[in-house]
Amino acid sequence: MRNGKYENERQVAYYKDDVLHREDGPAIQWKNGPTQWRLNGELHRVGGPAVEFLDGSTEWWLHGQKHREDGPAMAHARGPGQWWIHGKRLTEEEVQKHIGTRCQSACPLKAEYIRILRHS
Repeated sequence: MRNGKYENERQVAYYKDDVLHREDGPAIQWKNGPTQWRLNGELHRVGGPAVEFLDGSTEWWLHGQKHREDGPAMAHARGPGQWWIHGKRLTEEEVQKHIGTRCQSACPLKAEYIRILRHS
């Protein structure tokens, strides 16, 4: 069973209980390929992309699902990105609607402020 850091000519990888896992940095860094953040084998990173490619493309994942609320979860170096929330592909407009609805229900003071403004 692998635990800890493993390095060879192609990659540096970190394992816990034989699965890719690292809490304080990328779990695997390919010498000529992508860098991946993983927890318990799943792609996962809070506040940054879980996969970074050499061409500058990125993928944002939480708990093994493509997810990003403040931009495209798949940001391509060439061409448009793709928007994903909890593993479901959406349009940018659908993501903005999801965020607004969630915030209004999760932020009662903000929702009250919006209601007052609408009735002024």
